[in-house]
Amino acid sequence: MMFDYDDKELSPIELHAKFIEFMPEFKNVGMLIVPSSSAGVHLADDAPPDVIKSGCHIYCHQL
Repeated sequence: MMFDYDDKELSPIELHAKFIEFMPEFKNVGMLIVPSSSAGVHLADDAPPDVIKSGCHIYCHQL
């Protein structure tokens, strides 16, 4: 199963915690959270972000 997260409020780690908070039955489900291809993109003159907050895909697999 795959979920698409298109907001920029949460980092992948924060999103994982919220995901489990809202759906506790997913606590024992394997999850791979992959930032979107544009994650971390910034202007050449700007410093890269310390924490990337971007959209991502969450792939779930029952263990």
